[in-house]
Amino acid sequence: MTASSTPSMVERALAVAGLTKLYGEKRALDDLTVALDDGVACALVGPNGAGKTTLISILLGLIGADAGTADIYGDPAGSIAARRHIGYLPDVPSFPGWMRADEVLELALRLSRIDSTSVVGPLLRAVGLEGNRRPVRMFSRGMKQRLGLAQALVGSPRLLILDEPTSALDPAGQRLFHDLVRSLRGRATVLYSTHSLDEAERVCDSAIIINEGRLVRQSSMDDLIREGQGLSLDVSGPVDRLVDDLRAAAWIRSIDRAGNGPRETLTMRVTDLETAQRELPGIIAATGAALHSLNPRGLADIFLDLTGGAR
Repeated sequence: MTASSTPSMVERALAVAGLTKLYGEKRALDDLTVALDDGVACALVGPNGAGKTTLISILLGLIGADAGTADIYGDPAGSIAARRHIGYLPDVPSFPGWMRADEVLELALRLSRIDSTSVVGPLLRAVGLEGNRRPVRMFSRGMKQRLGLAQALVGSPRLLILDEPTSALDPAGQRLFHDLVRSLRGRATVLYSTHSLDEAERVCDSAIIINEGRLVRQSSMDDLIREGQGLSLDVSGPVDRLVDDLRAAAWIRSIDRAGNGPRETLTMRVTDLETAQRELPGIIAATGAALHSLNPRGLADIFLDLTGGAR
């Protein structure tokens, strides 16, 4: 459910309105307006330089905005009250190398003015580090990332901000981290920064897509996938006739053509992928065109569509 269609009784975890941040003449954020409801897991997606880190820095109170507002559970970003709502994990967390994992969390508790250390064991258990007595300097990159997640959960924050947390992990480490984040659903609102919609789909149920500091799209993942679904065909022969026949199909939303040689690539967006895959071979055969390859469009293609091909 998107923010615009959510009943008013649902509490806002994040409300950003007209947020603008300038660095000289460059607009890192440009009149950005987004909102998150309590309890959602939302991806913050955009290419490098889109403004993701700038937005997160403002939410954390590390920098100020030049215009606009940002509230976290009703408290202005950067205020002590807002910071109490937040748990944060950077892309590469750093810890004193001589400390053990339990000592890192105990220090975080003291810094947060939380007297009880009874949560240390459950937090380490949740991230698979319970009983590990080695100093942090001996941890792998993935273990440090899991410890960082446990530290971010100290104090039971209402909003968990994860800034490209898997950028330094191998595929196995990414998979484990995604599982951990999914297990947090219901415990905290999650804002998960990433440049990959494929990763966003594995972890989140909605996405905020920004580019050049502006909002491109805020939507559920299901809606993004449904609206962007389609097929990419590499074909040759009477392509003009094939395109005409495809445009007559009830399930066609749009067709783009690329290439002007004997082979062309057709990119189709469709309303019903299953029907398109079933009927397409017959349409191609009837026109006499030759099909050289057929691939479904993925979330990476949708991302490139929305950001104008930015990476």
